[in-house]
Order: sequence, then C-alpha cells, then structure tokens
Amino acid sequence: MIRSEDALALRTLLIDNFDSYTFNIFQQLVLSRSQVIVIRNNLPWDRIRDEILPHFDNIVISPGPGDPTHDGDFGSCHEIIKYSTIPILGVCLGHQGLATAFGGRVMHADEPMHGRTSPVYHDADGMFDGLTQPFKVVRYHSLIADERALPDCLRVSAWTPSTINPQRKIIMGLQHKSKPIYGVQFHPESICTEQGMNLISNFMKITTSYLSKFSGSKRVSCSRSIPDQIRALTIIPAPIYSPVGDAATSQRHLVVEKIQNVMIDSESVFRALFAHKPVSFWLDSARIEPGLSRFSFMGDCEGEDSFVVKYRTSSRKVTTIKPHRQHTYETQLDPNETFFTYIARLVYEYSLSRSTSTDTPRITTRPTSFDIPFDLMCGFVGHVGYEMKCESLSAAQRKPFKMASATPIPDAAFIFAKRVVVFDHLKKDAYIVMLSVDDTPVAPSADQNLDLVWLKDVKRILQSTAHCTNGHCQPRWIRSRTEKAMRAKTQTVPDTIPVKSDNSNIHNAVHHDSSSRESKTPKQVLSTALDMYHHLRTTNPTPHASFINFGDGFIILSASPEEFMTVDRDGVVQARPIKGTVRRDLNDVERDGRLKKELERSEKNIAENLMIVDLLRNDLNLICDSSSVCVPSLFKVETYASIHTMVSTIKGNLRPGLTAVDAVMKCFPPGSMTGAPKLRTVEILEDLEKSPRGVYSGCLGYFSLTGEADFAVVIRTAVIHDREISVGAGGAIVSLSSPLEEYDEMILKLSSVLPSVTHAFGIEGIVPHQQEEIDHHGQQRIPVTMRSTVYEEEIHLRQECMIPIEEHHPNVL
Repeated sequence: MIRSEDALALRTLLIDNFDSYTFNIFQQLVLSRSQVIVIRNNLPWDRIRDEILPHFDNIVISPGPGDPTHDGDFGSCHEIIKYSTIPILGVCLGHQGLATAFGGRVMHADEPMHGRTSPVYHDADGMFDGLTQPFKVVRYHSLIADERALPDCLRVSAWTPSTINPQRKIIMGLQHKSKPIYGVQFHPESICTEQGMNLISNFMKITTSYLSKFSGSKRVSCSRSIPDQIRALTIIPAPIYSPVGDAATSQRHLVVEKIQNVMIDSESVFRALFAHKPVSFWLDSARIEPGLSRFSFMGDCEGEDSFVVKYRTSSRKVTTIKPHRQHTYETQLDPNETFFTYIARLVYEYSLSRSTSTDTPRITTRPTSFDIPFDLMCGFVGHVGYEMKCESLSAAQRKPFKMASATPIPDAAFIFAKRVVVFDHLKKDAYIVMLSVDDTPVAPSADQNLDLVWLKDVKRILQSTAHCTNGHCQPRWIRSRTEKAMRAKTQTVPDTIPVKSDNSNIHNAVHHDSSSRESKTPKQVLSTALDMYHHLRTTNPTPHASFINFGDGFIILSASPEEFMTVDRDGVVQARPIKGTVRRDLNDVERDGRLKKELERSEKNIAENLMIVDLLRNDLNLICDSSSVCVPSLFKVETYASIHTMVSTIKGNLRPGLTAVDAVMKCFPPGSMTGAPKLRTVEILEDLEKSPRGVYSGCLGYFSLTGEADFAVVIRTAVIHDREISVGAGGAIVSLSSPLEEYDEMILKLSSVLPSVTHAFGIEGIVPHQQEEIDHHGQQRIPVTMRSTVYEEEIHLRQECMIPIEEHHPNVL
C-alpha cells in the first residue's frame, strides 16, 4: 500500500496546451514534491497511452487558448480524459474539456474575465477539502461549461456569482461522479489566487488515496523513478549551445583601471571619445535608480579584435563587419542553428571564464586591488528585434510566421566591445575596462601597445573632462545643423493600426509606427541624431536609456523605462514588466497625486499587469529553479518625468547549465509586448498588424564576457535606418479596455519621443486631429496629423482601428 508520505515519489504528467501559464503549474507541482514531466498536447494518443502513461500516477491538463472542441486547440486531451485510469486535474481549458469530453458543451461567459478576480464558493469536498469559504481566485477565460448541458456523470463542485446577473452561478469546479477526474475553471497557479497550493496538495492526496487501491496491480508503479526515455520527452529546455570537446584555455584577461571620486558629465565624454566613431554605443542611466540603474557604459568598435555582427532571419546569414579593417564577410547558419546559438557560441569563445582552469576570470585592477561593482566586463552590446520571435518560439511553433523578418533593418545586431568606459553615478567613480590577450608579456604586441595608448588617452580625457565639469565651464551644446541643413523635405509613411476586440483580450494589438525620411549625409544624420538624443535624455530621463550606432546609418535612440531581463553574476534572473501608464499633471500637484492613486487602484491596469506577471513567472519557471521563482514587488507605481507607470518585479535563480543567452532566448519576445498566451497571441497579432515591428518591442542591452546580461524592452525609442526615422508605440488590450483610451495611451507613449524628433529634425509631433464615431461594424478610423515646420505642409496618417468580435479564439488572453 502507498502511504501518504510516499507522495514524495508521485509522478505527474503535465500536458501543455501551448499555454503561457503551464510552468507556473509546474512550479506548484514541484513544490508539492512531485516528479513532473511536461509534454505538449500534439503527441498521438496511442503513444501517450502505450509508452508514457504507464509511468505516471496522475495527470494535469493545462490552460490554453481556444476551444476544447477544436482538435487543434486540445490535441489528445479528450482521449486522455475519457480513457485514462489515473487521477486527472483539468485547469481552465482542461476544465472545459472535462465537460465536452463526456458530451457537454461550452458557451461564452457573460463577459470575458481576463486577469480579474472572483470569490469562489465550493462544496468543501475533494479538491476543495479544508479550503476557506469563499476564497479569491484569478480568472483568464471567456468560455465556460454550460450548466444547462452538463453531462450526468459530472457534478458541480465550485461556483461564483455572475458579474452580470449575481443570481446566476457560473461553474468554477467540476468532479466526475465515479472517476478521479476534477476540473477548475480558475487559475490556481496565478500569483493572486488564494490557496492555490492547498488545492494542488488536495489533488496529490486524492492521487495517493486512489493509488492505494492498486497495490499489486500490473501498473508500472513499483519503481518510483521515471525512465530516461520518458524524461527526454519533456519540453523543459536544454542549453542552446554546448561546447564539443575540451575548449582551449583562453589567454585573454581583463584590465580595469579606476578613477575615484570624479564628477564627470557622461555626455561630454561620449562626444569627446566615441560620438564621431563609425560604430559606438552608450548604455545610459539617464535616470539614476539605486539598485536598478547605477552605471552607464560606453565604447566603440575600435581595436584589432572588435567587430559588429548583423543578422537577418530572411536569409539566415550573419554579416560580420570589422570597421578598423573595412572588412566584411557572411556566415550562413546551419539548418538547426539559430542566431541565439551563434551569439551563445561567440560569448563562450570570448568568455573570460575560459582564461583559467578554475573558471575564475583573470582580472587585473589598477592602481590598486578593488572589487568591481558592475557587470559589463566587455562583451556584446546590441539589440534583438521583435521578428526574432521566429527563432525564439520555433520549438513551440505550429505554423510559419508571416512576418519573419524586418528587412532591410537587421533583425539582430551586436557590437563586440573589447574596450568600455564605465560611470558609477552613485559613487562618482569612473572605470576604464579593456580586454587584453596576454597578462604581462615580455614583448608587447602592436595591438597591446595600441591598447595601452588608448587606455592612457581615455584616462587623460576623463581627467580633463572631470576638471572642466567640476569647475564653472559646463559644456555648451553647439547645434551642428543649420537652417539650410534642416530644409529637407519629409514624407510620412502611413501605417494601419488595428485594435483587437474586447473579447479577444490581445496585448499590443494597437501598434503605431510614425516614420519620416530625411535627405542628409551619414555624418549629418549622426550629428543630428546626437542632438536628438541629448534632447531625449534631458527631457525624458529613464533608467534604461541608450544610444547605439551600429554603422551604415543604423542608429537606435531609446528612452526605455522598462527592464526586460537581467542576469547577475550569481545567476539571479530578474524581470520588471511595465503595464499601466497615465499622464502626469505637472501643473497640479494634488491632481497628479490623485492620478497616481487612481492608477494604483485601476482594475483594468491591475488586470493587464497581473497577466504579464503570471506570464513572466511562467517564462522564469521555464529557465530557473522553480523553488526560487518569486515576485518581490507587485503592482508598484513608479513616477517618471511625464508619466506614472505600474511595475512588478519577478526573480529566480538560473538553472545550472543555462546561460544568459538561454535566458533571453527562452523569454523572448518580452511578455509585456505580446500578451498571453504568448505563442497564440503573436500569431494573431501578425494578422492584425500586417507589417513587421522591427526593433520596436524587442530588447537591447548586453551579454558580458563574465556571464551577466542586462536588456531593456525597446519602447519609447526612435530608430534611424537608411536616413529614415521611425518611432513605435502600442497598447495592451484587455477585456476592460476602451479603444479610445488605448489610442490616447498610445499617443502618450509617442509623446515621450516625438518632441525630440521635432527638436532635432524640425518635424512637429503627432497629435489627434479628428476622431470619428465607431460604426455598427465596430470599425473606427482616426486620422492623425503630422506637420513639417519647414514646409508648413500637412501630412495625414490614417489608422484603421478594427474591432471585430473574436469567435475562433475565445480563450486568447
């Protein structure tokens, strides 16, 4: 007989319905001390029945998008429910499938419930034994089991009052009358569901009790371990790059020189050292946030070993450019290789941990020994564009993506930075970081001599700049453009902006791309871009600002306030999604405070934020030790120059064997820019948006040669390519969203960048010009005006905000 303490050895098969919350359930199952294997619903039933199920004690069927009556949405789950002989728990879509598997049906709920909470009442038996009455749960669904067509073999075990008609009970729990089959419509795994772990524990107790009846049976239950061939089926990711054989020890080491207690204007240094270079970067903590944005990093692509890599998914070719040699070559990726694999290999090959047999990087600090407080120890600085989704989501992809490339803009680009200047804005220190080949060579090479000359030159400029800015000679910004230079005709490229319906609850279906073309030489464009970035960081300082010039007229200027992901030297992964934004009232302190309080209490914004928090918890549970994933900060409202915004923080410890590149790939695209479930939402957004997003809504930052990473979400960002400027903005759509309010929020987000475009390029910002009524078909068209200050000519952008009722994917969040 199996005793209750043997629950330690319970083996759970978790069926993933291509959902973005499955690994939150995985975390609960692991914490309940079960062995868990995760497979997707598209494995054939006969294989599941014959090869897999004999090795498990219970089954959990995950939530998911769609309708359980559609085979493409539910896969083999109907057969699993009908024919399995071990306990089953269905969650959300899995719960609805219990009804349809036994002849019942589903129907639309009174209203969609996405990221919203409800009180659940129950029968205090089975799954709900010992739970309080009622308890608060989180719901993500627009379909429900129809109580009028409930099969005789099922009974209702939990319910909640309808939000439209409180007298009506909405089914929240089902139980089979003669089999150990259970379902819950709500999400026990959500961070805001009460007693979710208690519910999972009850399922484990039910399993233990049920298995005790099979003592001596022929089930494969004598061994509590899961065979390797079954473990190999799990969708938990392995490292994307594993070195073959023993890698040769690298001779590289790091030289870090510290200049203490200096007041240096980082923009002065960037203009003096790097702005004129063909390739340069500046990861700029324009707004200092202790513990979040203490450091700024800048550098170029000079030096013998430096290079730029640019990648386009359309050709699957990596272009490597060495500006100092004016040399370019292309690499065709292998069929089973992705750019993430390629960059992971580069990070490994240049990794400082390979410099010794103990995996401890060789670092020389000067003039004395000191602890290095920052994480970018040289490495790869760049961006990953949104269309890289076709490689990050390829393992779960069921059909080719339509928008697979943002060509001609590179879908990803990175600068190998072997020389970096660092500013510690908190301690008022500066650092010069340089990657060297030999430790203390007897006869330095020519490259090493150049490195030493560079280090001395940078130190001299830093000291002279510090002397200047510490006195009374603050630098004066001389505008490099003239009135004549600005008399360039501009044209606006219209874009279609669809807004998905309330029922579909899709994030970022509102997408705007304002684009203007300037007839300037590359040097003029770079100079004007620097003017624009100066205005942007001055008027809208943010903790994750950046200016990256990849060369050949490709420049990113960002005032992003949102952290996508960091991986620190201890392997701690952190994500800080932003969802919920309101404009500040800078003229009325009292009203500004009320606006902040209203955001803190907004059901709609909390629902948006909660969905993304649960999504990113899922992403981190995929790559982290599940016992470590936590939410130290939830729904915190932060204040910036022109906005209040709602931010949450999710953390976890990266699993052994995975790297920062693994972490970025497995969590890309950023959940705050897609919505949940991520894969299905990305597929639907392609039909809505009609064109690639490009740099916008991807991420930018660095991979350090010591294993750390720091990436921001690309929002509040201008992109210059081939003398064309584009600014992307979007909005998150939930069931409580108003199309006009979402449109206004999109304009608010654009307004953080467009004044800087106006300042530098002489183009007025985009403002709402006219708003037409929404017709009975649910379609709204909003013309927007853009005006050139030079030619005084109006250029109209037409946006089509299409608001259809989504019938085919009712559980898309």
